[in-house]
Amino acid sequence: MITIQLSEAKAHLGRYAHAASKGRRFVISERKKTVAVIGPTTESASGVCPKLGLMDGKATIPHDFDETLEEFEKDYYSE
Repeated sequence: MITIQLSEAKAHLGRYAHAASKGRRFVISERKKTVAVIGPTTESASGVCPKLGLMDGKATIPHDFDETLEEFEKDYYSE
């Protein structure tokens, strides 16, 4: 792994991200302390999209959920 300074990583993040996507790993350090590691993502973590309809039937929305709240309207708009 290659160690780079935080300032270098900030200045050229695109370059390091591209290299990481190709399999390289970098240690980012600040004042001789490791603060992060940048590297390739696993195939299972990239492009994860939740299945549509996953929560179907798990929640209900009352028929009047978008009606005005008269008490709120009175408190908000009254002088």
